[in-house]
Amino acid sequence: AELILGHPPREMTTRDAPDTLLMGLMKQLVTLLSWAPTADLRRDVGRLLIEHVLSNCLFAEPAVPSSREDLRRARPPACKTDASRRMAYALLGALCEDCEETLELTARLALSDLRPSVRQVDSWGYSPSREERGGTGLVGLRNLGNTCYLNSTL
Repeated sequence: AELILGHPPREMTTRDAPDTLLMGLMKQLVTLLSWAPTADLRRDVGRLLIEHVLSNCLFAEPAVPSSREDLRRARPPACKTDASRRMAYALLGALCEDCEETLELTARLALSDLRPSVRQVDSWGYSPSREERGGTGLVGLRNLGNTCYLNSTL
């Protein structure tokens, strides 16, 4: 777990080769967790890693570089390729398996960014489409002269 925490991001873009060292460390930990007889190991390792995997490996927002040097240094998230992202999700799954505490922690951290934007529904007559309409109450496409042709191809 400590090696994963200390591993610097190496993938620059989604087209680069996957970071096989990071993927190997994650795979090794997934294998070790599959042999764990109790949820205690998952809970302890989960407390160390879940926030790191979510905020640094999967969902970190890249910084806006101000110079070419900053562009080389600021590269989050650590897992940019499909293969490394799949391995990070596999690690999260292994940490949450048969351990309610790590599952709850994962859900809480993963949904924490959404909480401010989600409004609580407090009535039975809730209709999201009603709230998405413009000020005129009209919805739909504005006809630009070729909308029907485009619609027919769709």
